[in-house]
Amino acid sequence: MSCPSDLIPCRDVAELVSEYLDGALDAERRAAVEAHLDRCGWCRAYLEQIRITVRVVGDIPPESVDPALERGLLDLYRKLTKDDEG
Repeated sequence: MSCPSDLIPCRDVAELVSEYLDGALDAERRAAVEAHLDRCGWCRAYLEQIRITVRVVGDIPPESVDPALERGLLDLYRKLTKDDEG
């Protein structure tokens, strides 16, 4: 993925989004992510998608999720991350 920021690649920002939103990054890493976000519209959009997802999904009690749906989503996630690794 290509963007105008040379400080930190988009892939790294995408992997750090959860920690960024949780406030779990150290000051140096947080500053690098924010500098990247200032220059990269794609990553800003991705961050907003994650914010919305957390807001919506965060209100769903875990016990209300059908176990078959949960397994299916986990299987899909595993497949996607495996495909992404090569």
